[in-house]
Amino acid sequence: MIVLVLAVAANAMDLVVTGTALHAGIANEVNPIADALYRVGGVGGLALGKVLALFMLGAVLYAARAHFRDRAVAAAVATLSVIAVGLPLVATAAGLVSLVAVAGRL
Repeated sequence: MIVLVLAVAANAMDLVVTGTALHAGIANEVNPIADALYRVGGVGGLALGKVLALFMLGAVLYAARAHFRDRAVAAAVATLSVIAVGLPLVATAAGLVSLVAVAGRL
């Protein structure tokens, strides 16, 4: 639970700082997924991306904890699952967001 709380707090702080800097024009988003979300939906797009990522993290942590009684094993499975499952999902989401952004410009 503490991992999820820390992740939410860190993402909220990142959203405020990044959103403010992008809106003011003093920074550029280097993460291509976040950049696409910002271009499509502004700060709300960034927030949606963060909420979806946190939901995925919470679901994996919950499933790992429910399935494995040993916390160390559950933590290892959750970490590997976030990496293995998260990266393709993020890449797919980025492709879809890019497609929507390109379609909106046509």
